Amino acid sequence: PPPAEPVARDQVLRRVQAGESLAGEDLSDADLTGICFDGCDLRRAILARTQLDGATFRGADLEGASLTEARGAGVVFRGASLTGAELSGVELAGADFEDSGLERASLSGANLEGASFSRARAAASSWMDAGLSHAVFRGTVLTRADLSGATLDHAVFEDANLQDARLYDVRAEALVVRRVSAPRLRADGAVLAESLWEELEAPDSSWRDADLHGATFTAADLQRAVFVAACLEGATLDRVDGREALFRLAKMQRASLRKANLMKACFESADLAEADLRSANVYGAETWKANLSGVRLDGALTAMSKLAP
Repeated sequence: PPPAEPVARDQVLRRVQAGESLAGEDLSDADLTGICFDGCDLRRAILARTQLDGATFRGADLEGASLTEARGAGVVFRGASLTGAELSGVELAGADFEDSGLERASLSGANLEGASFSRARAAASSWMDAGLSHAVFRGTVLTRADLSGATLDHAVFEDANLQDARLYDVRAEALVVRRVSAPRLRADGAVLAESLWEELEAPDSSWRDADLHGATFTAADLQRAVFVAACLEGATLDRVDGREALFRLAKMQRASLRKANLMKACFESADLAEADLRSANVYGAETWKANLSGVRLDGALTAMSKLAP
């Protein structure tokens, strides 16, 4: 049989204006341009491949709904419930998801460039391979979220929670991260060049093989963090708490670690050529086979390490 014709826009508009529930309705491929779905019941509704330019879903209930490959500009989901919703492959650049509930939602492969997720609750959500350049995550809860493979160039994370989040292989040049809690964050293989990390709390985090050249960490808690084979060339880690951190095989030429607490950190086989460790605490640090040519150690605490004079 031929595929069913999409539901007419006027028909949807009449039902919405009448206050009818659209829970479980199939609106696939429909033109929903400019319709106000504010407060509407759209639980488990199917909005796959819909055109949503200018549509609003403020406070709408979209729990379990499917918006796969939906597209539109100026779409507003502020305060909407999207728990367990399917938004994979959507084209919703610049959309407003502020104060929304995105717990367990799937946004894999979505284009959400410049979208705002401030104060959104997105625990255990999936953003794999999503386009999130210039997106804003202020006060966003992303605990256990998976952003692996996402593009986050120039994105902003402020006062967000990324505990146990996965950022494997993300591309995030010029990323800005401020006052973020991220214990056990996983960013192995990520490209994070020239990124800024202010007041990051990321003990037990992992950055294996990550590209962090030119990155800046300010007042960061990186205790027991793993930077094995990471590139930190020209990076700034002044005053970080890197006690027992693992920098084995890391490329750290010209890195600045002034006044950093690196007690019992491991720099085995790392390249620290011309690195700045002035006034750092490297008590008991391991530097076996490390390249220490030109390292600056003025005022550093080097007791119980091979850096001791």
